[in-house]
Amino acid sequence: MSTEQKHYYAFVSHSSRDAKIALWLRDKLVNYNIPASIQKENRTPKRLRPVFIYQTDLAGANLQDALERELEDSQWLIVICSPDGAKSQYVNGEVEHFINTGRASRIIPFIVGGTPHATNPEDECFPPALLKLAEDGIELRGVNLAAL
Repeated sequence: MSTEQKHYYAFVSHSSRDAKIALWLRDKLVNYNIPASIQKENRTPKRLRPVFIYQTDLAGANLQDALERELEDSQWLIVICSPDGAKSQYVNGEVEHFINTGRASRIIPFIVGGTPHATNPEDECFPPALLKLAEDGIELRGVNLAAL
């Protein structure tokens, strides 16, 4: 399926404990004006919107089915990575679903705490599905706010 036909520019996957940072990121994304030169060169829209986030965009439905529909209708998956996110079955399930639709290359890790590939499991920030991608030789590129 062509990414241009997707309703959402991105789906932000996060644990409930990371909701504040997820909402902050969504606000930054939807209000950022892409420079005209980048728009032209990459056929990128002026703004990265709409961006789906569970807390504010989904009401009254079978939650699992509704989330899968929103994931399928998103060009990108941004995963808020933290020790809490790594332990969340929902975050992991959303990553797995996105991978199963053949779009692993459209996943962007957004590290806000913890360590990727940590020796101590309590410090791990990647959910198991992202760790599996790395084990399979797929390079994960994203943003690491925890390192700033």
